[in-house]
Amino acid sequence: MIVVLDEAYIEFVRDPECPNGFDEVRSGTSSVVVLRTFSKAYGLAGVRIGYGVMAPQVADYLNRVRQPFNTTTLSQVAALAALDDDEFLAKTRETVWSGLAYLYGELKRLQLPYVPTQTNFVLIEVPLEARLVFEAMLRRGVIIRSMASYGLKSHVRINVGLPEENLRCMQALEQVLIEMGVPKRVRLTSRPRFARGGTRVWSLPLTVRPVRARVRCRGSWPGNWVLSIWTPAPCIGR
Repeated sequence: MIVVLDEAYIEFVRDPECPNGFDEVRSGTSSVVVLRTFSKAYGLAGVRIGYGVMAPQVADYLNRVRQPFNTTTLSQVAALAALDDDEFLAKTRETVWSGLAYLYGELKRLQLPYVPTQTNFVLIEVPLEARLVFEAMLRRGVIIRSMASYGLKSHVRINVGLPEENLRCMQALEQVLIEMGVPKRVRLTSRPRFARGGTRVWSLPLTVRPVRARVRCRGSWPGNWVLSIWTPAPCIGR
């Protein structure tokens, strides 16, 4: 059995506990194949090139079945040059890490839950259908990714960009939430459900017993909001 480790984002990892596939190959493990790419940290997505590290006998089997012209000469030259460009890699890492710090701060301000990452993108939970947020952002010229196809219907993925791009993205996301009628005080909620009479009901993901929030609109939609929270029992953690 061959174990394949996809380490496309390994250059962005800061967690010292993260395993490194190269260690397994160096130890003489013949059942591990490590895949890496130049499309992420090295910025060569357009030339479509990467590499694999494995035991010689495994490489021999792969060479028997691979396509004869699977990379171009230009791609190989670009990849070799990228490996020598330590300054570019360091700058890319710093741009991504500082960008993540900014995004984390903005997401906390907007009260949107997110998953801390070791890559150059972040997974964010939104209090609306991910598809609706994606489409609204696209109309503003900002491309994010809906994660509905992965079974995460209320999550989006946002890649880190340059500082000005990160700023524009967060501004657009806040505008989308406001225009879609999401009150800031309930943005920690997820998966809205719609009840009769124009009432939106959210379930709050608290660490205590489940709490429900009912947000009513008075006047024109979305006009003034009235928030009431109740529980079926005292909020005592279990």
